[in-house]
Formats: sequence, C-alpha cells, structure tokens
Amino acid sequence: MTDIFKGCLRLPILFPLAIIILMGTGANPFIVESGSTNPSALYAEQNQESVTDQNGDVSPGAMDDADRDTSPPETEFYFGDSNGFNENDTHLFNNAFDGEGSDSSGIAEENNDDNKWLNDDEVTPLFPEIRILDEISSEHSLKRLEDARRYYREAMNALQLGAEKAAAAREGFNVDNTRYDWERREKMDALNRQIKNIEATHRQEAINYLIKSIQLMDQVKNPSVIESGVYLDLKSSIYRQYVKQQFRNHNLHLCIDILERYMRIRPEHSEDPEAHRLLAACYRFQEVIADRMNDRNARNEFKRAKNEHILKYAALAFGPESTEFQMLHRNVQRDMVEVIPDNGDRH
Repeated sequence: MTDIFKGCLRLPILFPLAIIILMGTGANPFIVESGSTNPSALYAEQNQESVTDQNGDVSPGAMDDADRDTSPPETEFYFGDSNGFNENDTHLFNNAFDGEGSDSSGIAEENNDDNKWLNDDEVTPLFPEIRILDEISSEHSLKRLEDARRYYREAMNALQLGAEKAAAAREGFNVDNTRYDWERREKMDALNRQIKNIEATHRQEAINYLIKSIQLMDQVKNPSVIESGVYLDLKSSIYRQYVKQQFRNHNLHLCIDILERYMRIRPEHSEDPEAHRLLAACYRFQEVIADRMNDRNARNEFKRAKNEHILKYAALAFGPESTEFQMLHRNVQRDMVEVIPDNGDRH
C-alpha cells in the first residue's frame, strides 16, 4: 500500500515529463490518430496532406498553418443533409417547418394584412403635424357635414318648439273674469312678457346650435365636399337662419361677418338685394355706436360701407334707372358731404 501511495505522488511529476519527451521527438500529443472517428480530427488530418505546386509536383506541407482552412465542411451543418445549399431548393425551409412550408408560420398572411402597421389613432396623437391629412380626407369632411346638419335641425326644432309654446300661451289667455280695463292691460302685458321670454329662450338655444353648425362647416376641408351642392345649400341655410335670429335679438354687429361670408358662398348670393339691405342696416348700427363713442374715423368707415350697400340694394331691387334708386342715391350723396381729414378738423 505504501508503494502505491508513493507512485501516485509521482504522477503529477511524471505526466509533464512525458509530454516534454514526446514533443522532443516531433510528435504532437494532442492530435488524434488517423484511426479516430472524430470528424474534426479527421478534417485537421486531411489538411496536413500534401498539395500540388504549379509544375504538378506534390509538395508536402506546402500550405502554411495560417493559410489552412480548418473549419469543417458546410455540408455537415444543414440539418444533417449531405447536399450543398442551393438557393433554388426549398427543402431546407420544408425541413425547418415540418414539411408544411413557410405559410405555416403565418408570415404570408401577415405580409398581406392591411393592418400590418399601427392604427391611425396610435400614430396621430404622437404626430400632430400630420393631422392636416385627416382634415382634408373625405371621411372627416363628411362626418363634419353630417354633424353640422344635425345641429341645424336641432336649431330648427328649438324654434318650432318655442313657437308652439307661444301659441299655446295665446290660446290659454282670456280676460273674461276682469272687471276693469287696467286689469286687462296688465294681463295682456304679462302675456306678452311670457311670450317674449319663451321666444327668447328658444331663440338663444337655436343660436347656440347654429354656432356649432358654423364651426363644423368651417372644419370641412375636402375640396370635393366643399364644392358639392349639399355643402353649399346647408351653409347658406345656416348663415341665413343665424342672421335672422341675431337680428331678432338686436345683435346686428354679430351679423356683419356672416353676411359677408354668405355673399361669397355662391356668385348669386352677392346679387341678393336682401343680403345687401341687411348688411347696410348692420353698418348703420355700428355707425351709431361709433358716433356715441366719438370715434369719427370708425363712424365714417361704417357710414361709407352702409351707403355702398344701400346703393347696391337699390340697384338690385329696383334697377339703377328707377326712381327709388335715384332717391336713395341723392340721400347718400348728402350723407357723405361731410369729410373728416386725418387731423380731425371738419371741412
């Protein structure tokens, strides 16, 4: 037992000595014998064979170790297939997908899917500059047009409801039980106030709906929709109804912009005498306000605009050779006699 133990102690010393002796003889202790079945070792052994020079003579060891390709053949790594790779063959893909082809992975379906990218609502909030494309789309414009028409109908329903309530109040009114005239007058005044309140409430409700309609119509950007008859007719109706209700509320200053825009909707709108008459009334209202505020420049600007539309109204309604036009023309000339220069001095 002691001898065996001593022999084991000598092994760490003898093993390095054996390696040194073998290297001294020119043998490589790490190369597998030619009888080995290790593929990597066989390939390394084959690369040590001689190569042929330019004269056809065999020169052993002509290739330098650094120039040798020591990598194993390609054919050993293609799913165990001994054939070389051919890009026209599909057997590799069939083997990879169990013989069902590439369609089994859903790749073809995904590439043909219209929704292979993100949805618009996932991109647009992160890219506000591109929203202009949504605004000019026909879908966006038609949606705004439909919403504007819905609000216009709500406005007309509100006015109709107000008219029905006012009519019901008149039908329920009677003065049969009154003995004195002052009692009848008080009851009549109370009825009139009630009717005015009903009409004012529903009129303001209608105006709010009309404002929403106008805003939605301004958001319609698609050229085809803007040029359509449906769009032009609805816009004209909304503008006319808005002006009518604001006139009844005595808000004439709010009608100037809408009336001017109304005349630009269609060429025939600029030839509508009533539009010019209402616009002249609006400018006269502004002229009076400017005069009360002692703003002479503004007053004269509003006066010129008023007189321009008065003459346009008279020419369209009666003709430029009519008596009515000539009479209004003389009144306009007298109205514009006073000219105020920039320094504020009168002449």
